[in-house]
Amino acid sequence: MKKLFIHIGPHKTGSTYIQKNLFEQSDALKLQGVLYSDSLIGPQWGHHKLVEKIKQRDTDTIVEFFETDEDRVLVSSENFEDLTREDISFLSKFTEKFTVEVIFFKRAYSKLLVSAWQESVKQGESKTWSEFFLNHALKPFQSKILNASSVIDNWSIIANHIHVFDYDAMLSEGLDIAQAMCSKLLDVELTVQAAAVNRSMNLADIEIIRLLNHRFKERTGQHPRTRVRDAYLKLKSEKDDSVTEAFAVVKNGLAENTLDESWTINFFENKFAYKNEMYFAKASDSKKVYLLPNSNSVLAENFISTLISIEDKMSLNA
Repeated sequence: MKKLFIHIGPHKTGSTYIQKNLFEQSDALKLQGVLYSDSLIGPQWGHHKLVEKIKQRDTDTIVEFFETDEDRVLVSSENFEDLTREDISFLSKFTEKFTVEVIFFKRAYSKLLVSAWQESVKQGESKTWSEFFLNHALKPFQSKILNASSVIDNWSIIANHIHVFDYDAMLSEGLDIAQAMCSKLLDVELTVQAAAVNRSMNLADIEIIRLLNHRFKERTGQHPRTRVRDAYLKLKSEKDDSVTEAFAVVKNGLAENTLDESWTINFFENKFAYKNEMYFAKASDSKKVYLLPNSNSVLAENFISTLISIEDKMSLNA
């Protein structure tokens, strides 16, 4: 029977890096009997358009996508984690000729929360770190980050096998996550380009972008998406004086925090249903200390005028 491997992410676990290498090496993979289709790709290198077609119930397009002579098919999109059980049940109508194997990368929730907050700001959101964290901590069973088991369980209605990789352990061992995944599950060799993709930013920059996002939305009534981030980073690359000044103020206000002692985080780490079944699993006692923003930065003398100067130079209109 044919095999369909569905890599569902989740977000902030190296998915873009994996997809870039799979896409660039798709010809080499095909020679080894694995199809990473160039259909329904994008933005960038993942099958994000396939996810959209599933949500739209676009039967004809999905049928065409899965019409292949290859015995092994690999699809990848971190947006698969956002599908509901109803969406996945709909998808199952098109995968009956396959043995379905779902791939998930487990990352420490403390690291994932900080990374997800950063990404939300990069995409135009304006919640403070505290607001973001509380949204997950106060309703942890509804959180896709903290209750990752529920995300995976949604796929049990379609999956014949579920494969979970220990993301943190793989990085600590110096393993390439794309190569290791392909070797372990597909028994194929993948040549990778190890350049950083979707690189993390300094949290002082993130806090400034967050404030600018908030002010943009208040001023225009529109969601900034990536417009503010892109304009800010352009100014930063030009070593703009106002950006340098704002960065120094916010960086000086960063405070050390560790999430490893959070009862809620530890509860869900211990209750993760697949923790004893992960590939490359390794116990870790190291505590991660973050320098997180202090919202009182805005109280610094002349800080608001510095933000206004940045906004004037970005010249973003509604």
